[in-house]
Amino acid sequence: MTALSADKALSIETWDDRTFTLKSGESVWKGAAIAIELGGGYVVEATGAADEIPIGVAMERVDASSAAKSIPVKLFRPFELRFFANGSSIASTDLGATVYLADDQTVTLATTGLPFGRVWAVDSVRGVGVQVFEPRVNPTLLEGATLAFTAGAITIGDYPVSGTVYDVPTTAANSTIDLPANAREGTELVFVADGTKNGHTVQYRDVTTAISAALTASKRHQARAVFLNSKWTVLTTVAP
Repeated sequence: MTALSADKALSIETWDDRTFTLKSGESVWKGAAIAIELGGGYVVEATGAADEIPIGVAMERVDASSAAKSIPVKLFRPFELRFFANGSSIASTDLGATVYLADDQTVTLATTGLPFGRVWAVDSVRGVGVQVFEPRVNPTLLEGATLAFTAGAITIGDYPVSGTVYDVPTTAANSTIDLPANAREGTELVFVADGTKNGHTVQYRDVTTAISAALTASKRHQARAVFLNSKWTVLTTVAP
């Protein structure tokens, strides 16, 4: 697509409730929390899994044990949906995916600048229905769950929440922190060691591939990891 060269009609909706497709094998009761399961274009009964985005509650009982079925969902909060041109073959299976602005009328899955919004609908005529993200102003990092080394290693689970900061726990030997094979593009994680609990070296790895040096024992350090193009990179700083 190319940028606008003439006026364009606005295409906007306000969503308070909506009908989605409940994944085959699911069976939910009215009032159950419902989540988008990333990567399939379906919703499921929310379980707290890292690849789920909770969106609302089921408005009726639906049994999709043998085949996918429609399910009406009352959204947790109403929002405005705006339609943009489809710049990267965004499909219905991309429900819940993060998109970026490619130009003044086009969204894309390719990472171009800051995340722009979330996909809620794909229409061959109207384009991609996007819930535009609120601007992030001086965001605060989210403190992550308490970690613990097992046999000198920590493995971060798949699809961690971007913006999470982890405290590096007590080491018992030279150790590794292993980043997951699966994450959302653009995910950023921060690890902070206090120079006391990390009495041994700590090295950061993309699953099993080392992407940092073994950071000096008993020194404060910070590591900032970013997942992009299906790979992790890491920046580290170690106190003198």
